[in-house]
Amino acid sequence: MVKVLFLFPATADTSAVDAFLKDKWAAGVKAQRGVRSVSVSAGALMGGRGLPYGRVAEVTFDALGDAMAARESQSGQTADRVMRDLGATILMFETLEF
Repeated sequence: MVKVLFLFPATADTSAVDAFLKDKWAAGVKAQRGVRSVSVSAGALMGGRGLPYGRVAEVTFDALGDAMAARESQSGQTADRVMRDLGATILMFETLEF
């Protein structure tokens, strides 16, 4: 499996981040091939004061090829630009289940 984390800075406009994730991003990513799950953090992040992130979104794909195809698609490129404009850090990694 492959996970993609989208870490939005605490300084980002929360209403703009939430609107983008809910109104545009979620439906688009769910339509991509190989998506197992899509989730977004709810409320404030836990872990103490001064966290650099205010919102986290996560997508789990069946395979690396699925994640790359989603990222390279037209909607993936558009979402990538918007997320970077919102200051997101994007991490992609393969996972092992034990």
